[in-house]
Amino acid sequence: SSVTVDNGHTHDFIVNGDVVNNGTFTLSSTIGSDLFVGGDWIRSTTGIFNPNNRLVTFNGSSIQTLTGHTTFNYLTVAGGAHLVLNDGIEMTIVETEAPFVVATGGILDVNTQIVDGDGSFTLQNGATLRIGSPDGIVSAPAVEGNIRTAIRNFSNEGIYHYMGNGNQFSGNALPFASGAKVIIVELNNDESEFRINTSDGIVISSGGRLEIRSGTVVES
Repeated sequence: SSVTVDNGHTHDFIVNGDVVNNGTFTLSSTIGSDLFVGGDWIRSTTGIFNPNNRLVTFNGSSIQTLTGHTTFNYLTVAGGAHLVLNDGIEMTIVETEAPFVVATGGILDVNTQIVDGDGSFTLQNGATLRIGSPDGIVSAPAVEGNIRTAIRNFSNEGIYHYMGNGNQFSGNALPFASGAKVIIVELNNDESEFRINTSDGIVISSGGRLEIRSGTVVES
């Protein structure tokens, strides 16, 4: 079975519940016809999603999950939304860009999944990134860490929540300049070690903090 939003459709497509894709789901190619999802995203192994260069925004009021590796052209986690990845995401450029934005007040829980592709990733001021990779977040073009898009932008006033299942590095893409960043260390147990491995250490200005919930922070 298939669902197609006809070309020429100029109104947003709003789904307050789940999107369950076992067939083919094609968005309109017309500007102004974007998709807003309030529930979970579930793509089966037979499901095909054609984003058609349209924006998909997760804007639910409770925790949302993405299951089934999916390719997007434009993707946003809205302020107040909380998206948990059970599988990976690929950002693919169709025309000139393919941005994935976690907006101010939004939360992206990557777990141990990977966000990759030839697009970009941006964590805005006051947005939260929950990081499960033992490598943390790493600068492009390295193929390491949770975020592996071609362009990676991490705010100096973002919230970086490390949740490794064992020893974990911050990764060299953790912003090190003075800023009101928040770093939360919550590893699987207190014996697990967390190391900051940026090139110049880190500086946290007024309004930011280092919060150690579990794990041992070791000076590198």
